[in-house]
Amino acid sequence: MRSVSHLRYPLDRIFSISSHTPILRAIQDCREGMSSRAIAREARVNHQSCAVAVKNLEALGLLQRQGSGKTQLIRLNFKNYIVKNLLLPLLRQEREFLKKLKQEITETFKKDALAITLFGSAARDQDILGSDIDLLLIIQGPNKNKILTHAMTYSSTFVHRYGIRLSSIVMTVRQVKDRVKRSDPLMKNILSEGIDLLPQRLKNLLS
Repeated sequence: MRSVSHLRYPLDRIFSISSHTPILRAIQDCREGMSSRAIAREARVNHQSCAVAVKNLEALGLLQRQGSGKTQLIRLNFKNYIVKNLLLPLLRQEREFLKKLKQEITETFKKDALAITLFGSAARDQDILGSDIDLLLIIQGPNKNKILTHAMTYSSTFVHRYGIRLSSIVMTVRQVKDRVKRSDPLMKNILSEGIDLLPQRLKNLLS
């Protein structure tokens, strides 16, 4: 296989090993440095893999050590061009990604919905590649068909923009209350684990 220019494509070596990304993510804000074990724990990488990854990233000039012996701490080399101009902006945008999704969803439906609740794997931080974002919209009865159409149209836009399916359930307050009275498992799950995106909380709306 033909070698790829490191100067032209510096990110190839950085992202070629899966453990590099969680380690960079774990230490992105720690200017005083962290121990190797602390990095491994925060990144959820076993200690041996962490040690190898830290050595690789250090060889690339992305990490630097402070102190000596057992008191050595590891941190990003914040003066490094790639760290400063490529990695940190990317990691910080990643950290804001879910927040931005929630904000856009809220802005899209806040005029029509009494409550907007995120539920399912995304609410539990257990979503995987291919998972939907599950959403419950509580509305006034007369507008249900209009909002259903709006939700379907927006879902199509959403998947093209983010590569993630948005699965919306549109219900009236009465419909939700009826399902709660019947001990509906889905409603139990939503009330237990759901994340409200509007100031109006779903539990308060149903009380």
